[in-house]
Amino acid sequence: LQRTLQLNSEEHIFIGNASNSIKIFNRLKSLSQSNLPLFVTGGPGSGKTFVSNLIASLSGTNPQIFIIDSDHHENQRSLESALSVKDNVYFLFKDFPNFPKENQAYLLKRIRENQNNSRFVFISGKEWKQKLEAGQILESLYFEISNFRLDLPDLRERKEDIPLLIKHFLEILSDKYKRKEIRLSEKLYHILLNYDFPGNIRQLRNLLESMISLFAVRILDVKHLPPQMFETSYVYSEFIEVKTGIPLRDYEREIIKKNLILVNGNREKAAKILGISERTIYRKIIEFGLSDEVEGKNLPSDV
Repeated sequence: LQRTLQLNSEEHIFIGNASNSIKIFNRLKSLSQSNLPLFVTGGPGSGKTFVSNLIASLSGTNPQIFIIDSDHHENQRSLESALSVKDNVYFLFKDFPNFPKENQAYLLKRIRENQNNSRFVFISGKEWKQKLEAGQILESLYFEISNFRLDLPDLRERKEDIPLLIKHFLEILSDKYKRKEIRLSEKLYHILLNYDFPGNIRQLRNLLESMISLFAVRILDVKHLPPQMFETSYVYSEFIEVKTGIPLRDYEREIIKKNLILVNGNREKAAKILGISERTIYRKIIEFGLSDEVEGKNLPSDV
């Protein structure tokens, strides 16, 4: 599923074929047909601001869009000035739980008095529940906006969309950096499909752009990944299969072997994935006789 939309002369594309992505897009269309306040939540990089803009585009009213950040409007007078724009405006309040209580009370008043065909969109990370319980969010404001709440899924919950997103970003970045068609090696593609991306869509795009900007190659490979990719436990977290009746030593050998194959025999990267020292993995390579089994090999399909 791919939808191309125009908003203020900029192209906004919604990409996804995962079942929950299709549900999200259908929900966007429904939410766009109202001026009632909207509450958009999601993890970092999940597309909260992008989706809020998309809803404005789908409304068909060609509204002005003003993004209001809590960091820049710490007092009510500043907020009043920001909201002085007239008809047909979408106000996007980023990280709204961080607004002072007096500003939240003022926003509640403006919502209830809304007479100028504007819409108030409140954006927050997933921590909004804790902030509500801690009293950082004005309850009356929450009740006013919670009827239209859109919870965006993390990228790990819509892995079917990763191939489409990779293709889309590679096309954009190839054009941006004036490079011919850029592709991914099979191993790198395999890693990205199975990585959990805690930073969601933004992390995927930034990762691809960092590799493209740093390496003038047509085929990106595992060796082009930044080292920090291997410092977390987000690779293969949902793909560990344990079979009974197999000695622990055999498991250890196979795990080390597959991770070395994954990173083209790079001991430093394999050690970071496994959470052990490079010296330890060197000893294990000797112990298990893996030196000739990992360099240049293809990644097994049953990882």
